[in-house]
Amino acid sequence: MSPELARGWIEYHRTKDDSLFWTFEKLDNLCEESPELAWEVILEIFHLNPGPEVLANLAAGPLEEILHLHGREFVDRFEILTRQNPKFVPVAKGVWISGAPKEVSERVHEIQAKY
Repeated sequence: MSPELARGWIEYHRTKDDSLFWTFEKLDNLCEESPELAWEVILEIFHLNPGPEVLANLAAGPLEEILHLHGREFVDRFEILTRQNPKFVPVAKGVWISGAPKEVSERVHEIQAKY
């Protein structure tokens, strides 16, 4: 399901085709209810290299959401991915972290400043 959801989410953000809105809702729900699966989909979207506009939506949407809701569990992964993959840096910098626990917000800001 992850590759299908990832491709559909990308296509929804490219086209705004209402028939694909379910992908937006599904990933949003996964961020809250199944963060491990959501993280897999986020990575799949990133690795499909959908272009800067879609990646900006990834940063401002599911990535922000997962860090907001489950930041303590995912901030290490966020940092590792940013450090290991220079193509991820613009995505990492596109995250606006607000409402997350203070230590998560501080860590995300440190990561963004470092890269």
